[in-house]
Amino acid sequence: MAAPERIATALRATNPGIAYVDNSRRGYTSLTLTPESVTGQFHFLCSIRERGTALAETRRIAATRGARRFTRD
Repeated sequence: MAAPERIATALRATNPGIAYVDNSRRGYTSLTLTPESVTGQFHFLCSIRERGTALAETRRIAATRGARRFTRD
């Protein structure tokens, strides 16, 4: 199996529009959609080896209506 960094590099190379890649960790994404904006939050779990929902980190990207770029925290 390829290292996560190699997979992320390949994903970016084949899809230059991709906003964020981190396939070394596991978690989930939540979206907030309004008529004026879209916000995605990437929630990374502390561990998938133990049962639980503790988060290690949350990263956020957002765009306002008409914007051509995402903003990131």
